[in-house]
Parts: sequence; C-alpha cells; structure tokens
Amino acid sequence: MIALLKRQLEVWRWVGEMELDLSRLPITLRQAPAPLNAMLLAVLGLAGIVTAVVAGAVLGTSGQLHSTAVQLLTLPPLGGGIGLLYVAVLSHRSRRDLAFASDGVTVRGRWLRRTENWYAPYSAFDGVEARAERVLRGHFYRIFQVIELRHPEPEKSIPLFVCAADSGPGETVLRQKARDYAQAIGISVL
Repeated sequence: MIALLKRQLEVWRWVGEMELDLSRLPITLRQAPAPLNAMLLAVLGLAGIVTAVVAGAVLGTSGQLHSTAVQLLTLPPLGGGIGLLYVAVLSHRSRRDLAFASDGVTVRGRWLRRTENWYAPYSAFDGVEARAERVLRGHFYRIFQVIELRHPEPEKSIPLFVCAADSGPGETVLRQKARDYAQAIGISVL
C-alpha cells in the first residue's frame, strides 16, 4: 500500500500549474508536493487509527470475540493508519530546489526518504518533451499538459511547464513553448 501511495505521490511532485521562464538565466526555484497530499494522508492515517481504537474498544467489551480475534481485526487499520501518518510527515517535509544556470542545472532536495544532490549539464538530458499526461485524482482522471526536461534517468527529469489540459494553451502553443525552452538551453525537442 505504501509503495502504491509513493507512486501516486511521485506523479504529483510537480503538482500545480507552473511555467518557468528560462530566458533570463540563472534562475532558482523550489518545487514541493501539494500541501493537500500531506493533509489528506494525515487525515486518512488518523481515520485508520481511530477506526482501530474504536473497533477494539467495542469488540473487546462485547465479550463475543476472543482477545486474539480482536487484535487480529484491529491491527491492520492501526498499522495502515500509522503507515499513512508516516508517509504524510515525509510528504510534508519533501521539497526540491532547482538552480538553472547557463550550462546546466543543479538539483538539491528530498522526496519521501530519497535525498538528491546532483548537477547535470544540459547536454546530459535527452531533450525537451511536450506531452499530455493522464493522472488519476481520486476517482477521476485529469489530463495535464506537461513540458519536461527529460533525463535518461526518469527521476531526474525536470518539469518546465505544467497546466491542466482544459485550461491549457492548446497543442500548437504547447509545441512552440517546448521549442522555446529547448532553444533557451540549447538542446533538442523530442
């Protein structure tokens, strides 16, 4: 369950609409997960803990179940709640600082339990990629327009532009933005 949540939250590292201006280098910015991620996980974690405690109290005092059965019924929601609280704290503390210079980008930060501190020249990236990305939010999928500085190692890819597709600029403008980003840092468009 934690691995599934980490994958879902990883997609939302760049959550929120953003647009970088690389025409005036150097620039520095901080990326962070949506504050709602940590709050939602904390609420779900607390709900699991409260459910376990209430179920343990009700089932334990009813006398209908053996104490071992009560423990077996209450431990999964308790463990899940504690795990969700742990991921909520890690998500809340996550951040990523990016420094774009004329020759490359420096990245420092932490995401859940992974720490990153690296520099890469722009030539180390595959190029600038514009695409639509379908992301599950709750019970619905949302489509985002994304322009990303794509690295051969996917976790090192850097979003340059993110916008909800329904309020986005359209395919032609998105492709032009990708060309503008690629030209600003001297790499190809994918």
